[in-house]
Amino acid sequence: MIAFNLKPDQDGNVIFKNSKLAAYSTVSILVVDENSVVQTTKNLQPALQPAKRDLSLKKSLNENKGLTESRSHKCLFNGQSDFIEDITSSEIMLVDDLVKVHQIQAEIRKIVGLDSGSSEWQKLSFVLQWNSLNKQTKDFYFGEYFSYELSFFIKRRDPAYFESVVRRFISNRMEKSFVDHYLVDND
Repeated sequence: MIAFNLKPDQDGNVIFKNSKLAAYSTVSILVVDENSVVQTTKNLQPALQPAKRDLSLKKSLNENKGLTESRSHKCLFNGQSDFIEDITSSEIMLVDDLVKVHQIQAEIRKIVGLDSGSSEWQKLSFVLQWNSLNKQTKDFYFGEYFSYELSFFIKRRDPAYFESVVRRFISNRMEKSFVDHYLVDND
């Protein structure tokens, strides 16, 4: 939208009113007179402020413990063990099922400013109940969210379903990738 020959009022202000202006985010202003030309660009909408995260300490530190807090993780497989030197000043969280992994990922999403209640995030929560789903529901989710990640998950979590459905699907692909060959145990 363009407006020509706007004249300033007695205070020197130029007023431009148009109901369609709200649909725009930027306006370019060009002022020309006999001796000069001036051009500027202005934002009509306020600048978006980045989301602020509350970095304050939520829980006060125990004054009887050391004042250093650190986090680490270790993956222990069946039969492996680990030794913690000072168990009295350590807090341990055992993450041994998908529900706990889901909770941790939800907390990480909050920390980085993502909405863990978003519909896209919630759609994937079907993997938490995978073993209790019937075959028809599993077929629906496998078809809807097919990916190498889901196929690998099913291979490890539900070998019977993998053998009866997923292996057949992957075996019948015309062009197999490295991951396809890995999933169906081809050498």
